Amino acid sequence: MRNAECGGEMLLRGALAVKSAISNRKSVIANRLSACLLAFLAASSLYAADVPFAEPDAPGMMSAPALTANLLQNGGFETGKFWPAHWEPVDKFGTLWVEGGTEGKRCLRMDTNIQDTQWAEWNTKALKLGDAALLRAQGNPDSLAMDPIPAPPQKLPTQAPYYDTVGGNHGIHYRSDFIKLDPGAIYRFIVDARTTAGGEPKVFIKGFFDESITTDQGRTVIKRDAGNAMLTLVKCNENWKRWVCVFHPARWKSMNNYKPLQPDWLRVDLYAYWPAGIYEFDNAQLEVIGHEAITAPPPPQAPEPKKSMPVAPTTEDEFPVIK
Repeated sequence: MRNAECGGEMLLRGALAVKSAISNRKSVIANRLSACLLAFLAASSLYAADVPFAEPDAPGMMSAPALTANLLQNGGFETGKFWPAHWEPVDKFGTLWVEGGTEGKRCLRMDTNIQDTQWAEWNTKALKLGDAALLRAQGNPDSLAMDPIPAPPQKLPTQAPYYDTVGGNHGIHYRSDFIKLDPGAIYRFIVDARTTAGGEPKVFIKGFFDESITTDQGRTVIKRDAGNAMLTLVKCNENWKRWVCVFHPARWKSMNNYKPLQPDWLRVDLYAYWPAGIYEFDNAQLEVIGHEAITAPPPPQAPEPKKSMPVAPTTEDEFPVIK
């Protein structure tokens, strides 16, 4: 009887162990599924779903999964103390850090309806103050105790047809920090924008390479242009829309001293110009969606020899004689 009881007890314990293992396995699977779902939702939250695409080919460009997180730090303009972190200082005149946008609470606004000469003078002054403050703060603007950019001047009136405005002349650029390039990477760029001016702002994703030069202070490294991708925000109007582009730095054909080169860095450059008015940007994202071989540009062609031009006659003896 004791053996039978022991056998039954062992069977019961075994059954409970199997049930517990199955329960634990289900729990592990459930946890993994939950983690995957959360990851999917987190990734999906990067793209505010209620913002419509501006162009019909955009969903196709979104079909490839991102292989990286957003490489453009603070592309939603949410963090920062006096201006958006990881972007250049705003001048509070033509570039403004304001409430609104499609994701979060803030976005970047440009006003191109400012007299061109007034804006250029103020923007130069503001960026110099910002650069000096960044130097004092060792590149960390959030450590500054006070905002180094003062309040802007009162806007001077502009006159129709508004060719005197910054929108009718320079346009306004607003640039991100430099982003290290992944050689051979295929990139996707996404941005939300709107305007009440009826224009078509642009985004340039510019490439740069490091070059060492000699100055009066000794050797220093500067960044020089090495190709770019351009996205024109067509059909931009007062409603927020989303634009997408895919670009291939590996196929750029930049040269330096007749030698092919690939950029070392990328930089996002938001640009608004004509017609003069208000433009807003938000939720900018840069991500890798694949890799490819780097295409070397064709070897440079030797310059053609200059053809000697006939010299016009200057004396009577040089004119042809007709017989």
